[in-house]
Amino acid sequence: MSVENKRSHSELTGDLSLTPSIKAISPSEGCMSGGTSVVIVGEGFFDGIQVVFNGTIVYAEVRHN
Repeated sequence: MSVENKRSHSELTGDLSLTPSIKAISPSEGCMSGGTSVVIVGEGFFDGIQVVFNGTIVYAEVRHN
């Protein structure tokens, strides 16, 4: 699993300190055929970020708490 950013957040905001970082992932495992909702907690996430599982880009929704 990876979180990718095709256009860096720093390009959008000018802030070089906001590199995406993962703090926690839940659940820690799921079915290989997919269908499991996954929550990724971290910092520096923003609309347009890509989440990749086993080479497949999946839908990602950014929520700010």
